[in-house]
Amino acid sequence: TMCAGIAGGRSFPYPVSANTRKPELQCLRFPSGVAPGAKLLIFKVTSASSSQADPTSVINALDYVEFIHGDGKQVNIVCIPMGSTSYNREIRNRLSALQCLGIIVVCAAGNATRDGIAFPACCGDTLCIGACDANGARCASTPIGQQLDFLAP
Repeated sequence: TMCAGIAGGRSFPYPVSANTRKPELQCLRFPSGVAPGAKLLIFKVTSASSSQADPTSVINALDYVEFIHGDGKQVNIVCIPMGSTSYNREIRNRLSALQCLGIIVVCAAGNATRDGIAFPACCGDTLCIGACDANGARCASTPIGQQLDFLAP
């Protein structure tokens, strides 16, 4: 949900006290995401008892994206804000099929520098995104690798 908010979040008012001694409230506006008009289709691919993605759920989600794209719905980008240390041929095949349809695939680089770039970000034909701090420096948790395309906050 954090990645979805960064991508398609809309600005909204948030009441805050202007002065702790005065009860009047002012409205601040939280900033919007980079594409606030985007339509998002979000899939849950983890179980209630685990934070690890279930490969079958990922495959089913990617198959559904291909289905709706072929059914006249325009899908421009697939964002996979998670990764794995193990390669999965079926997921790789689904991502290649989506790319053949002109869909851009964006993946998280990973969060463990000792393991290198995570799958599927390591595939080379996906956009591999790592994390940076407020000064634009790579976060220590972002792995280093030839496949790393961009850093984002």
